[in-house]
Amino acid sequence: MAGLSAADEQEIALVFKKQILEKGTILFDVGETCRQIYFVERGLVRSYYSLQNGKEITAWFSPEQSFFTAIDTFYKQKPTNLTSELVEDSEIYSITFSQLDEMLNKNHAMAKFAFHTILDVTQKKSEYTFNLKFQTAQERYEALLAEYPQIFQRVQLKHIASFLGITPETLSRLRAI
Repeated sequence: MAGLSAADEQEIALVFKKQILEKGTILFDVGETCRQIYFVERGLVRSYYSLQNGKEITAWFSPEQSFFTAIDTFYKQKPTNLTSELVEDSEIYSITFSQLDEMLNKNHAMAKFAFHTILDVTQKKSEYTFNLKFQTAQERYEALLAEYPQIFQRVQLKHIASFLGITPETLSRLRAI
């Protein structure tokens, strides 16, 4: 991990819990309190909202080398509105809020790393929100394709369409252009 010493990385390895999980595993679900922050070493995670009519709206994809959690619940320890599911067989690392807090209080370099990671994730979420509000469907599609070209081989098209805020039919038309 960039910016961390070998000793810091060893400390992280001792605290984070490694799990190898199968495609379809639910890491946290609506109404649960997510008590971990996760790191995807290998695989892909989809986080989504479920509407009352049963429709799912994809909020985010977490590919390899990314952190994720249900931020609405992790920090405040209250039930979440999200579900996170493995799209592929995955190798995931997790740490609880109390373990993370203890580690960050002890180690300045790790606290700095966590701060920069949070800024990076926040910037990406901000950019996503801006794109949904101000870009055309074509522009959002092209931006996703540029950032994650392999996503179309890894995720169902209906999930990509909901992430882009468009119908599957619109996505098919954009892909045909």
